This record gives sequence, C-alpha cells and structure tokens, in this order.
Amino acid sequence: MADLDCLVIGAGPAGNCAALRLLQWGYRVGVVERAAFPRAQIGEALTPGIRNILGLLQADEALAGLPHIAGRPGWLRWEQDTLLPVPQAGTALVERADFDARLLALAAARGARVWQPAQVQAVEGEPEAWRLQIVEPATGTVSHVAARWLFEASGRHGAPATRWACAPPLAALWAEFDAAQVDPAYLAATRVEALPNAWLWAAPLPSGRLRAMVFADPHAVGGQPQALWRDALASTHGLQALAGVAPAQPLRICSAAPYLDTAAWRAGRVKIGDAAFALDPLSGSGVEKAMRFSLQAAVSWHTWSSAADDAGRSLARQYFAQQLNQTCARHVGWCAGHYARAWSADGDFWRARSAPPRPRAPSIAPQMAPASAEPADDFFAALAEAPPPDPLPAGPDRWPATARVRLDEACRLASQLCVVDDRVRSAPALSHPRLPRAVAFVADQALAPLWPLLRREQTMAELHAALAQAMRPDAAGAVLAWLRRSGVLVPAA
Repeated sequence: MADLDCLVIGAGPAGNCAALRLLQWGYRVGVVERAAFPRAQIGEALTPGIRNILGLLQADEALAGLPHIAGRPGWLRWEQDTLLPVPQAGTALVERADFDARLLALAAARGARVWQPAQVQAVEGEPEAWRLQIVEPATGTVSHVAARWLFEASGRHGAPATRWACAPPLAALWAEFDAAQVDPAYLAATRVEALPNAWLWAAPLPSGRLRAMVFADPHAVGGQPQALWRDALASTHGLQALAGVAPAQPLRICSAAPYLDTAAWRAGRVKIGDAAFALDPLSGSGVEKAMRFSLQAAVSWHTWSSAADDAGRSLARQYFAQQLNQTCARHVGWCAGHYARAWSADGDFWRARSAPPRPRAPSIAPQMAPASAEPADDFFAALAEAPPPDPLPAGPDRWPATARVRLDEACRLASQLCVVDDRVRSAPALSHPRLPRAVAFVADQALAPLWPLLRREQTMAELHAALAQAMRPDAAGAVLAWLRRSGVLVPAA
C-alpha cells in the first residue's frame, strides 16, 4: 500500500502546482490523472504572473523550450464599435496540453507518485486516515493508497449542491482553423470583440492554427450551436470570412460559467482549481488565478498540518476561505464593470452580466431554499471593495528628490492574514481605499514597523535615505517605488 501525506486528484495547472509546492516542503505526494496526455484543453493564455509562480516552485524548466507565442499585437473592440490596437500585455499563448504534461513530469521527477490514466474508484476512512482504491483502466491494475489529505483538482466535473453561481450561465463555443484556411493577418494578432449578443476571443496557437472562441448565453445556443457560431463570426470586424469556413476540427461547446464552491474546505480534503471556483474568461487570467490559489491552499494545509493548537488551525482555514472569496469576488466585480462598458451593453446578454450578485434575503420558508449554498459574508464584503475596472489615480512615476511627501491620511494599519516563513500568520498591514487588499510586506519588508517613519512629512530624498537605513538599499528602492505607484504616498500640503 502506498502511504502518502497528500493525494492530488487532477493534474491540471492547479493540481500540479499544489503537488510541486508540497514536494518542496518534503511531503509524500501522489497525483491521479484520469486522462492520458496530451489531452485537448482550453485555457492557453499564460499571463505574466505565472512566471513568478514557476520561479517560486523552481519550475522555470517547465517553460524552457515550450512552444509559445508572445509579443503579438492585439486588437480590441469593446467600448467602441470599432477595432482599436492595444499594447501587448506580456501574455504567452501555449498549447495547454504541453504545459500540463511538463508540470506533471516535473512533479514525477521530484518524487511524486503518479497514476495516469487512472481513476479514484473508492474513498473510505476519515480525515488523516483516508484509504483509496485507484484503478488504471488500461491494465486493470488496482492500487491501494493511504493518504492524510486529499487535494481535489478534478475540474468542473459534477455539480455539487455547494457550487454557487457568481454570474449568469455562460457557454464557450470554440474551434480551430488551419493556417491555410485563414488570412495571414488573422495569425498576426490576438483579438477580443464585443458582439451584439456575445463576445469573441481569437488568437494564433504555437501549432500554427487559429483558435476562435465565442462566449454566449447557453439559452441562446439552444440546439443550434452552428447557427450561433456563424452569426457571431459574421458580426465581427475582421473575421467575417470565417463564418462560411468549416473548422479544421468539429465545433466544440462547453460551460464557461463562473462559480464558487462554498464548501471547498472540508475535513481532510480541499478543492482547488476549477473544483473550487471558475472565473469568467473575460480577463484571460484563469490559469494564473488557479495556480496562485493552489499555492494558497497548499500553504493553508501546511499551516494546518503543523499547527500546535486549534488557534493555528483556525488561521489556516480562515486564510483559505479569505483567499477563495476575495479571488472570486474581485474578479466578479471587475467583470461586471467591463460588461457594463461594452458598446453593446444595452443588449440582454450584457445587462444580465453587468450587475454583480447580491446576497439573498433570508428565506421565509427555509425548506424551499435552493440546494446551492450562499457564499460567506466575506465574499460580498470583498465584492463591495472590488476596485473599478480602471484603477484609481496613483502617484506619478517620479517625484523630484526635493518634493515633500507624506502618507495619505486615509491609510490605516489593520490586521491581515498573510504568509510568513511558509505559514499563515496574522500580521499588521497597511490598508487604503486605493489598495485592493491590505498589504503587510513589500519586497520581503514588513510595512508596519515603518509606520512612524512613513507618517512624517519629508522630502523624497529624506524618505529614501531613512528607508535605506532600515533595510537593504535595493529593498528601500522597491518599497519607495511601491509607495509612489500605489498612490498611498501623496504630496504634502
């Protein structure tokens, strides 16, 4: 029998990310993946923050040699009914199948026990003492596994009663076109277009194909996905010719609905990735958010596992719930703002998505309440604090050394759950209306001890010199730059 600390069920970016982090801390880790790789998968945009995650995991090799497309210009049709050029945002486009396979191979090379393709057939026992049967259909092999905790990263499969819809349903229709089928100009840029009753994303892939995706209300799709697909392409500014072209592979359709699992942490098991939440694809940051949350889930369990008392375990669970709710709520608020600003925002599709959800009023007849649970209050608190689509004005990139500055009067010190030395801790943090969340550390430097220094009126040169006395010179420069960019530092009256 294999004896593990943690079994990760699912080898997408979130599952692999959690496995690699747990391996870094010396845990015995197993990974079960039901599909053979490579597998067809959407979610090919790797946003810039993923490089920082891979750096933490010492997994830069997962990107080394990975075919990708980066640096292409973009076209946007959103607030105006015309295509406008947009600057390149640093996102890399990859074949997700290759990315997932590389991360899993790295986890295996570092000691993870991998079953693939395989399925968890039975789960028995209790937290800290799970007993599982893992079946490999190709050979009929049955493995018996003991594990302390389960990390469920099996994606959207199933519809648990605890899955709460953050927004109206959304369907994704997608297909790929060979290079020979499209105008070469289509392969030269990424584009996002607001359409009358849907929106479109299209981009070149490393394989040389063009992938196009249309996001629409599933009720509008009905039983006629081909018709909606053709109508959507015909209403674009530039891809109209594709409406009459048969894709290189059959049109596919899947759910892209945003949701939050309100019971993602249960005794002895946690959910990560799409098993825990799904974001509206509008931002293109879903893979990064899933990987980042898997790190937060891993550190929550690491804290729980090593806590000396119930207070420490409570901090771990609070941190997990806080990060899950804040991740979803801020994204919901951001998306609602952008849906409201589309040129076609008067349409039913857009109006339904431009208003963020509200907490349900207490039911007069509890027995008639729907099966889906309501999210915790801190989801709606985070939603209320979500920044608008455009950030509030921040400080200028540079002030002269003689400029006199001070900390804005709206700044406060507030208790914040954060990660210190790979454990969840409660620490004082700097809060301000311009900040999406309270910040405890910048460049590995605690901000709370700097509070008396920052509240003084002084010149930029004096502030820089004082910071340099309190920390490394490079850290002092980073803290000063953050204070200036974030808008918490203002000119003295």
